[in-house]
Amino acid sequence: MTYVGSLAVTLAILFAWRTYCSFLGEELSQTRAFLHALRDYREKMRCYLTSPSEWARVYSGVPPLLAELLKRVADGEPIDKAYSAVRERLCLPCDVDEVISSCFSGLGEGYLDTELAALDSAISRIGEREGRMADDMARRCKVAGALLGACAVGIVILVI
Repeated sequence: MTYVGSLAVTLAILFAWRTYCSFLGEELSQTRAFLHALRDYREKMRCYLTSPSEWARVYSGVPPLLAELLKRVADGEPIDKAYSAVRERLCLPCDVDEVISSCFSGLGEGYLDTELAALDSAISRIGEREGRMADDMARRCKVAGALLGACAVGIVILVI
């Protein structure tokens, strides 16, 4: 019975570690998706003076929550309201969420130069954060695995 309990603890810790690593991967994936979308929208706005709703109708190949955001914008909802509706279900770091919220708050209402400047600022800040996340992800997974592994060994020793 002791060995079964030890095996159960080890499997639970392994599951927790894998869940944490997948969370970090999802966070990075969604950050990259928003970064790519902002870059694409900036390019469409700069070259073709595309409005958010026109851009949302043709932009595709995105994760489901970003697709829901784009569907709302394509249906005529302002981009900041659409983002507010889906932001609670997103897996984004707080600083990236704040940058996107502030960028979307006035998007589509100003002059081209101010819109491009706001998008450039958001793209550069999110790009820097994405780079740090990519560099830190492997390290954070290793650290979490080591700490959880040590915790599992300690619990197994206490159980035995």
